[in-house]
Amino acid sequence: FTGDWTAEEFLAVVDDAIAIRQSHPTPRRVHVIVDMRNGGEIPSDIVRHLRQFNSINQDSTGHIIVVGLGHFGHSLLSLVHPLLPNLKPRMKLVKTITEAEQLLNVMQVS
Repeated sequence: FTGDWTAEEFLAVVDDAIAIRQSHPTPRRVHVIVDMRNGGEIPSDIVRHLRQFNSINQDSTGHIIVVGLGHFGHSLLSLVHPLLPNLKPRMKLVKTITEAEQLLNVMQVS
């Protein structure tokens, strides 16, 4: 996505992307940058969607870099991380898009 989007729109695309990746015979590693700088409310079923990310094969799943989540979002993730042990090492939180791009460049090199 670029521009404005709702959590529901994003999560619907996530569901579609997971289905496509799982149906592909040789999935490729995909990294995701999620820009939440102008984000609003966190949807009530966010944990279900995070669990979907958690259950995807770790060998073929890239990093999820979340930009601008804010203090509340950081607190929420710290609460759900114990429920999502596979997701925690792949999810990184940064403040700016520039930080996200730099982090992704470093991750792809290593």
